[in-house]
Amino acid sequence: EFSDRDMYEVVVEGPEYVTGVRSEPKSKTHHTSGEGNRSTLEDTDTQTHALRKFLNLAMSGNPTPMAALYAPGELYETLTPSGAILVTYRGLFTTKKAVRTHAMMLHSHIQTLIGARNKRTNRPELEHLHGYDTKWGYHAIRVGFLGLQLAKTGEYHLPFEGEAFNTCMAIRNGEVPKDDLLSMATSMQLQIESLVEASKMPDEPNIAAISAMSHKIYLQEWDS
Repeated sequence: EFSDRDMYEVVVEGPEYVTGVRSEPKSKTHHTSGEGNRSTLEDTDTQTHALRKFLNLAMSGNPTPMAALYAPGELYETLTPSGAILVTYRGLFTTKKAVRTHAMMLHSHIQTLIGARNKRTNRPELEHLHGYDTKWGYHAIRVGFLGLQLAKTGEYHLPFEGEAFNTCMAIRNGEVPKDDLLSMATSMQLQIESLVEASKMPDEPNIAAISAMSHKIYLQEWDS
């Protein structure tokens, strides 16, 4: 294992936040290591979103909520009946827009890695050892593989196996030179963009269907 434990939590807001006038609860992240401290293997980071925020992130194609929807069943610490509805209808979030988001995020990650964006990676020890932040490079290529999976099959296939797993681990271990990583990322981005153009998946999310699912979850939770 290379990192801390990451947990993802979705909470259903009460009526006062949805039909009332209270502002939507803000997303939050809790670090057992303490705010501002780097997590270790023993730490857990928990990210919490309100359901409406989660749905909007998934509709945009953000890989984090998408991965939560496609996680193997044994990885769910708690899967409520409402959570099961989200998993059942996860295909609603497979769109060309979602696939393009992966290509854009891959490009953005690489731009950060090479210092072309204002944000910088914060692991100087990895840069010193391998010539670049290999953990950041790992996350970039991971997004690329997820984008390719989504473009080719309309789904995520998790956990990674075969080429995807071996490549990501080689990057994380510092076994892939920076130039090779950059070439790989460029190739992946082009593949994703080519696949999405030829795809028959819908361009945008089906708002009516996702809204109907959302209504069902909210009413189910409030009634209980």
